[in-house]
Amino acid sequence: MSFVEIVQANVVCMLVNVIFYLWSARILLGRVPDRGRVFRGRAVFFLTLFISGSALLGTVCYTSGMFRWRFQGGQILFTYVQQLFWALILRDLYREQMGVCWITAVFTILLSSFGGNFSLLFAPYPFFHLDVLRERLVYLLYMWVLSPLCQVFLMAVLYKIRAGELYRCWLDRREKRIGAAVFLSAYPILEALLLELSLWNDGESLLAALSMLLAICMIFVYAGRADLQQRHLEEQRVSLQQQTVYIQTLEGLQRETRKFRHDFKNMMAGMYVQAEDGNLEAVRAYIQEMTDDFGRQVDGQLRQISQLANIQMPEVKGLLLAKLDEMKRKEIPCRLEVEQPFSGTRMRRTDLCRCLGILLDNAVEETEGRAGSRVEIMVSSCGEWTVFRIKNTLHSRVDFHRIGQAGYSSKGEGRGIGLASCRAILEQYDFVFSATVVEEGWFVQEIKIQEAPEKRGAGR
Repeated sequence: MSFVEIVQANVVCMLVNVIFYLWSARILLGRVPDRGRVFRGRAVFFLTLFISGSALLGTVCYTSGMFRWRFQGGQILFTYVQQLFWALILRDLYREQMGVCWITAVFTILLSSFGGNFSLLFAPYPFFHLDVLRERLVYLLYMWVLSPLCQVFLMAVLYKIRAGELYRCWLDRREKRIGAAVFLSAYPILEALLLELSLWNDGESLLAALSMLLAICMIFVYAGRADLQQRHLEEQRVSLQQQTVYIQTLEGLQRETRKFRHDFKNMMAGMYVQAEDGNLEAVRAYIQEMTDDFGRQVDGQLRQISQLANIQMPEVKGLLLAKLDEMKRKEIPCRLEVEQPFSGTRMRRTDLCRCLGILLDNAVEETEGRAGSRVEIMVSSCGEWTVFRIKNTLHSRVDFHRIGQAGYSSKGEGRGIGLASCRAILEQYDFVFSATVVEEGWFVQEIKIQEAPEKRGAGR
């Protein structure tokens, strides 16, 4: 079989593999956002380059004998090169952090290897000699028919167990994924060693490799389900917290109503005297003042409940409930505005809550115990952008050249760690933008997230 024929066969195999890689990434990370014709053209170009480059490199490794190196050294090198370039393609497609793209690339190729190893159980040879016509035909049947069928079966299993949701939950737990990421990254070495052993031990180690892959998948399922259970518990906690707020609000409304009813006779007496004097303008102003005072108390509480109902992301709702309760206890007036339902964003839940918590804490510190202070929180989720804006009255001078630097704070020495941490988190995302301005005595901090319409509501 000539070099060109091997390249052509490998191109077809890589085309099948790339379809599987894209399908796997679609399940794990969601649909690729469409950013226009230029983006689609660039994506097709890089995918074509990846397919042709992998086919050519694989052919060179095969014809030069690299795949026959001791302990599968050539195969290990080839796999890592593939993983690196596939991670770069995923980063261009999804605009995710490189660490996430690397883990996803390793996992998608691992899944492809799982499907290929499974189909190997039905192959008559552990290593194909493509110069022999019969083995060449069996190899093509194996690569073009049997292996894709096994991969389709694997995709059906992943879809059935909701692997994408579990995987995204696992990605949210950064402290848990580091060790697993290191282990996953070392898998090509482990797989190659087991494959090397299987060539000498009648395929028994191949079954061990498959069992190991299955165990890795089960670890993801277990970790993902544990995170989902934790999220459900968090949702229940937030629901109970929200019900407590509702009950407190209703009790407050009841108190205001009883107070208004108690004072009604006295208010009517005062109005009666003014009416007897014929001062109708004073009566009108008196009624307006009386109803406005009652309306401010009632409408403010009802409005806050209706705005909270538009927050459908449990973690953010729980954070806002806690901060609103804290500001209420510290007697800091706060206004929450959420005009459109907010259910999720591309930014990870943990990172988003950390940043919002830092900004809210800064607003509370700046306004606590100061007369005339006020905090306003706005969440806007419409179109392709999600915006969080936190405003508070400003009582200190701010050096914009130093804001966000570790150790700098307008409140004195030994502070300023929070904003530096917030900036470090936001810099990990190339689709998240932040702004800090002073407007007419207000200190305004904003987080603006460019959303992919297909992923809105996923709330990873």
